[in-house]
Amino acid sequence: MDDADLAWIGLDSSKRPNPQQPHFVVQSSADFAQRHLESQDLQPVGQLMLQPAAESLSLPWLNTPEWMQVHRWRYAFPSRPWHEAFLSTGTPLPLVCCGDWCGGNLAEGAMLSGLAAADEINNKLHHLPLDNVNFLNVFV
Repeated sequence: MDDADLAWIGLDSSKRPNPQQPHFVVQSSADFAQRHLESQDLQPVGQLMLQPAAESLSLPWLNTPEWMQVHRWRYAFPSRPWHEAFLSTGTPLPLVCCGDWCGGNLAEGAMLSGLAAADEINNKLHHLPLDNVNFLNVFV
């Protein structure tokens, strides 16, 4: 695996109260995942992902974790994503669709798609005021 096969690294322990040790989430590129989609033993595949992550973060101990769990997301990326933030139709009934397949393929894209869809629904409901609600602060 090279750095091009590594898509994202997140410090998952930052979301946990009082973490005892760091927890990382390492995601591969779609191409890397496709090459290893049918692998029977996922531990060596996970190890292939840890190596460039450890190098990228300058954390050599990441190569030998105390615990590692490898997940396979067969349907993580849409094969034909929609180019706009949502999909809407007015007939025969108003329908607004949103998700990570609209305008991107990450969690951030799903959130932005949902906000755009909410705005579209609001427009369809005669432009009711949203009172400048900052939806990002609701969960803080």
